[in-house]
Amino acid sequence: MTVRAQADKGVLFLYVWRAKIQAMIGQCEVCFAPDNRRMTVEIGTTVAEAAACADIGIEQPCGGHGRCGKCRVRFSDGVPAATLFDRRVFTPEQLAAGWRLACKAVLLQAATIEVPAPSLAVSVKTFGGEDLFPRDFERAVAAQTIALDADAMDDQVSLLERVARACGRTGIPKATTGTVRELARAAASRAGRIRVLWEEETLRAVLPADSFERPLGVAIDLGTTTVAAALIDLHDGATLAIHSALNGQARYGADVISRITYCAEHADGVAVLQKAVAQTLSECIAHLCRKAQVARQHIVALALAGNSTMQHLAVGVSPLSLGMAPYVGVWRGERSVPAAHLWLDVHPRARVWLTPMVRSNVGGDTTAAMVATGMDRDERLRLLIDIGTNAEVVLGSARRRIACSTSAGPAFEGAHISQGMRAGAGAIDYVAIHEDGSVAFHVIGSGATQEPARGICGSGLIDAVAELLRVGVIDERGWLRPPTGGGKPLPDSIARRIIKTDNGMNAFVLSPAEKSADGNPVCITAADVRQLQLVKGSIAAGIEILCREMGVEPAAIEEALIAGAFGNYIRKSSALAIGLVPVMDPERVRFVGDAAGIGARMVLVDRAARRRAVALADSTEYVELAGRADYQSAFAAAMMFHKKD
Repeated sequence: MTVRAQADKGVLFLYVWRAKIQAMIGQCEVCFAPDNRRMTVEIGTTVAEAAACADIGIEQPCGGHGRCGKCRVRFSDGVPAATLFDRRVFTPEQLAAGWRLACKAVLLQAATIEVPAPSLAVSVKTFGGEDLFPRDFERAVAAQTIALDADAMDDQVSLLERVARACGRTGIPKATTGTVRELARAAASRAGRIRVLWEEETLRAVLPADSFERPLGVAIDLGTTTVAAALIDLHDGATLAIHSALNGQARYGADVISRITYCAEHADGVAVLQKAVAQTLSECIAHLCRKAQVARQHIVALALAGNSTMQHLAVGVSPLSLGMAPYVGVWRGERSVPAAHLWLDVHPRARVWLTPMVRSNVGGDTTAAMVATGMDRDERLRLLIDIGTNAEVVLGSARRRIACSTSAGPAFEGAHISQGMRAGAGAIDYVAIHEDGSVAFHVIGSGATQEPARGICGSGLIDAVAELLRVGVIDERGWLRPPTGGGKPLPDSIARRIIKTDNGMNAFVLSPAEKSADGNPVCITAADVRQLQLVKGSIAAGIEILCREMGVEPAAIEEALIAGAFGNYIRKSSALAIGLVPVMDPERVRFVGDAAGIGARMVLVDRAARRRAVALADSTEYVELAGRADYQSAFAAAMMFHKKD
């Protein structure tokens, strides 16, 4: 028998063996409601895995480890036995009704599963105003129509040189092999005039003279939770359309640590997460083009700002080195990749310019935020806090800047909060306790009448804790007191809102059962307060360490800038009350919105902004907080609240 025949026989044996194993294991059909999306999976597949294969997003903030209780689904038939994780999350009545955790529920037979509508409404981020660019800005991407003049016998220079000269440039321009081929075809066809596309000093594309009038670009803020994209006219920098969406990677974990862990635990983890974010980006681009009524092929450049893990995964590079000491990325600084590498259906010569990363886990989104807020152009000592699923802090001025990344975690996005959710319909986003003890709150989506509350989002959590601290329900340690005893007596209207949860934990009722969506009260528990303490303590300790490195006291900070779309909804008084920012005059606290998105738009359009981004990333110092003894002590101290007398 020949070697080839033996190989063919071996392959046939493997196929037969696999078929027998599958027959032994068996398969079952699963139907996901309310879309009635059906698919066949192998018995033993988890609901979360089956949903991912069916392209149905089920969030798993804890990375599928059964800890967060957020991936709730309901079986209408084919109900599997409840796991220990299910029994920790659901009441006996809910278990009997078919509720299970998708990450732990295993499919053993045909089943119909209801996936609740996502408890979020992704807020649309902004990318800056129309006055963002100076009148004489230097375009990073430009299109020109020129005469090719390919037949001049007395001009013995290459076609590339002729193109450069016709465009008012000197020398031989950089060009990819694909662009050179386009130029050769244009010359062979005797095209009298051509349209050329430049990106900085590179000849990016050669097009027919009647191609699109103005090139378009897309600025992307690739957040761990939310992806925002803006369609930009590259000629004048105008914003034509904006769209935001949930990052498709969210189903694999709420924060960068859980996604790094996913990559470590799955051989194809990097590929899976890259595909998830590429699909999200493609959907965003499709929405943008529909809104602006333009063709995808008119998009010739993209700029992407994201944290270090997001930028690694976007281009399919393993982020594992970011998750273990010494916590370094595979690269830092400026980088550009073909858009096709991210499976984006745009102009075939389009490239994605990744905003340069500073160091370790201070990524390109922080660099973009520094560009947007002019950290390199202001002599004042300023503090920049980019609050999101992760938090980065920069302290400095035009002379010197120091940055760090804090392990804030996704509490502001609703993860690890008992009734936490994102800022979507039904979320409490504002809380106030009046002098008479009555509690006022606002629910997102409410119009003239108050809508039932379903949970609480990050801004509502900060408000609630700040107010409970003010009225004495929470003390400096974060202890949520019982209704009687434990200090100064509370007004009856406040005391009667303090209850015991099923596990014996103290909780404060914000929305009573009769005003809540599911008939259960919406509460702040003692554990929720501790989660917020961990977040604010991490950020505040990072600020303390940066001040020490800079040799200044926190009181010397002249302005605090809070960036991130989430920051737009925080009340200054609440942020100051819980110690999220140093004690200062509220007038010196400024919310700067989605600074990363604004910076992405700037570097997409303006070549000078790109140079600033590269210089900022290179010159900003980095402090690694992990393992520092002084950080641990600063963190322990920053966990405390400081009540006013």
